[in-house]
Amino acid sequence: MKSLIALVKAGSIVLCLGLGAVANAASFSPPGAILTTSSGGTITIKSASTFGAAVNCSFAFTGVVEPEGAGLRINTVSLSGGAICALYQPTDLPWRLTPTSIATGQITGMALTYATTSPAWPATHCAPSTVSVSLANTPGGLSVGASNQALTGGCTIVSLGAVAPGITVLP
Repeated sequence: MKSLIALVKAGSIVLCLGLGAVANAASFSPPGAILTTSSGGTITIKSASTFGAAVNCSFAFTGVVEPEGAGLRINTVSLSGGAICALYQPTDLPWRLTPTSIATGQITGMALTYATTSPAWPATHCAPSTVSVSLANTPGGLSVGASNQALTGGCTIVSLGAVAPGITVLP
């Protein structure tokens, strides 16, 4: 009987610790906020379509903070900065940005297609992948960054940087 009581107590402690960890998960604020990244966001991509060369593009996205703040839904993404950048099309939207801590997170479902009709130019489909990102609260808003992240399909996000004004990550 004593061992049964000890087992129940140990299980209760483990359950409480687990629930405490969930309660202390990072979140975005303010919940429900609609956001547009500020100008100056950048992304550098390598793919078969660029013959492995790094291409620098302007990068922006719009989205909404989920009602409970557990994630940020990225609804639209745009790449610009020249003819090559314009051929990269985001696919499988919405993507989801979730904080794993106050300083880190991940974008799930990130996918890009390099749309070309030229038979001499290879098309690329960077399939939905999970990208690890850094998060930081800055005076301009939530800073999101990434470096050297592989996407399924032979693509690499060499670097990514964007700022979402009015959004913060909370512990």
